[in-house]
Amino acid sequence: MADGAWTSAYDTGDQPPTVKIGNGTGSTPTLMGFGDGEDKLVDVLSLGPVNEPGIGCQRFEGDPKAHRWHSVWARGDVVSISMVPSVSSASGIVSVNGYYKTGWELTGLDWMTGKTVQRVEFGKGNLGNGAYAIVEYAPNGDLIFNSVGGPIRVHLKDPTGA
Repeated sequence: MADGAWTSAYDTGDQPPTVKIGNGTGSTPTLMGFGDGEDKLVDVLSLGPVNEPGIGCQRFEGDPKAHRWHSVWARGDVVSISMVPSVSSASGIVSVNGYYKTGWELTGLDWMTGKTVQRVEFGKGNLGNGAYAIVEYAPNGDLIFNSVGGPIRVHLKDPTGA
């Protein structure tokens, strides 16, 4: 090893996280510290498969006359770390993408009630990572999920059973 170079092992988790194909957190670890004490390796971004992500999703509605916002519904069991939630005005479904113990999932929530009306489980591979892309639906209702590995077409069952 060259003078001044360093190595430090760190936990990379069991699966590739966020927008990556290989293991690791997806961020550049930074060596912090100097002097006689032990240096510290700091990894600033490690959600999803590496570290348990934060949970929670809430819908607010504004009251322009009162100049205030109020909560319409809140869910403390929903993970949304991989894409900006999107709302379909045609179906009334809010789509969020997150990583759970079972792996990546696209969760569809009813816009009015917050209840889960759709779940697409992608597993622990990184193809279920929406990578901040948008969710699209084909004219026949199939999900076009734009993942880190490219678009995936998923045939969805009608949540109403029709």
